[in-house]
Formats: sequence, C-alpha cells, structure tokens
Amino acid sequence: MDWQEKKLSILLDAGKTAVQRARYVFITIIIAGTLLLTAQFNATLPWIRNMLHRENVKSDVKGLARDISFKELSVVQVPLLGVKFSVYDLSVVGTAAMAVLSVWFFYAVRREHYVVATIKAEADEAIEQKDTDRAVYLYYGIAHYFVYTTTTQQLTPANQKPQAVARRAVVILEHMPVWVPAIVVLVDLGTLFVPRYLYQLNEAAAHTMLWVKLSRGEQIEAAIRMVIAILGILFCWYQCRNATIFDRSTRAVMANFEDEVSPFVPKLEKQPHNNDRHLIAK
Repeated sequence: MDWQEKKLSILLDAGKTAVQRARYVFITIIIAGTLLLTAQFNATLPWIRNMLHRENVKSDVKGLARDISFKELSVVQVPLLGVKFSVYDLSVVGTAAMAVLSVWFFYAVRREHYVVATIKAEADEAIEQKDTDRAVYLYYGIAHYFVYTTTTQQLTPANQKPQAVARRAVVILEHMPVWVPAIVVLVDLGTLFVPRYLYQLNEAAAHTMLWVKLSRGEQIEAAIRMVIAILGILFCWYQCRNATIFDRSTRAVMANFEDEVSPFVPKLEKQPHNNDRHLIAK
C-alpha cells in the first residue's frame, strides 16, 4: 500500500469514526430526553392517580396506589449508570445531564464537519487532477455512513422530494437538551403557582397554591433551583444552536460533494414498482 492509499484510508476511517460518534451522541440525547419526559409524566399524570380520588375504591387499594405513586413513579433509576434520584429534582439533575450532552454533541458535530470538509477537499483535488474514480471513492466512502443528521439526494426515491418533515423532526430531536428541561421547569412552576383546582383562581382560594405553603427556606431553595435550571436551558440552547450550524454546514458540504461527483457516477436504471413486477415476469 503506497502513501496515497494510506492517506485515503486514514481519511475515510476518520470520517467513519466522526459520523458514528455524532450519531451515538445524538441517540444518547434521545434516550436521555425520553427518560426525563417519561419520569416527568409518571410524576405528573400517571393513570394510577385517579384511583386516589374514586369513592368506590377500597382504602387498602388506595394505600397501595399511593405507595406505588410515591415509591416507584417518583424515583428515576438508570441501572446502566447506577444512578437513582427523585423525580422532583429533575429541574436540576435533568438540566445538568442535558447540558453535558449538549457540549458532547457540539464537539462531535464540529469534528464531523471538519473531517467531512477535509475529505471533500481531497476529492476536489482529485477532480482537478482528472482522477474522478478517487473522488467517487471518497464520496461513497463517507456518504453512506450518515443516517440521521445528514442525508443526500441519492437516498431519496426517484421523482420524490426529500422528506422535509423527517428532517425537521431530526432538528427538533437535536434540540431535546433545550425543550425537555423547559417542559420540566414549566411543570414545576405549575406545581408551585397553579392552584389545585383551576376554577378556584381567586383570592379566597390562594391557599391552594403550593408556594404559599412552603417555608421561607423552601421558597428560596425553589427559586435557586429555577434559576439554575433556566441558566442551564440557556446554555443548552447556545450549544445546540452552534451544533446545528455545524450540522447544516456539513449537509451543505455533502450536497456540494454529491453534485460534483454525480457526473462521474454510473446511472442506474429506474427500478420498477413492486406492483409492476408481475407484468415484467410475464
């Protein structure tokens, strides 16, 4: 293997590793965000809560439901990491976890962009030297590793437009470190300041709010937690915004890459639709 082959192999290995790393972090964000949303749902709107308000439910069954709600649904466990914490600490613990993941995602996407840009530059040099086979080799060596964050037109069926809805969904999922903690904060604010029964929003029923039942120290602690959570959300937004910029830049590089090598790629005949295959067989 000569130097040129080693160089191409190293570039493609680096590109493969960078793309897989970004995808791994992206999937980790989805798993963590789903875990936080599930924990928040179990603590706020579990169906079992209705048993506590039914008159035809036995007292021992209500006690069991209360124990399950407090001991099981109010505790978040991550056996893989050996982590266990209360669902009422999600505004701090969840935001901190998402902040770490947002930083990880930013660096992964940034590295992915620089590696892809380097491979694209090598392909441009190959095209200038009339070595189109090397350019096509570099393109296919990196393009087919993308799954979620960056796609190419060749992955779109013939005569079909790219899936804009799916791409927007990916962008929304990339911003889970922002909107998932925001949901947790909104739920906490509702728990603190929204009366138990919405139709009692008047001065006579102000005592139904949890905030007025807290001690001075608890109110200060709750306020500090909210400030920490909001600062964490703003930090996550900053990191996700920068990561999205790199992701869009990588998508633009790959689109330009595809346009440059398309004239040198053998054209495949359009495959018949599944419903027409029986006609061809005849």
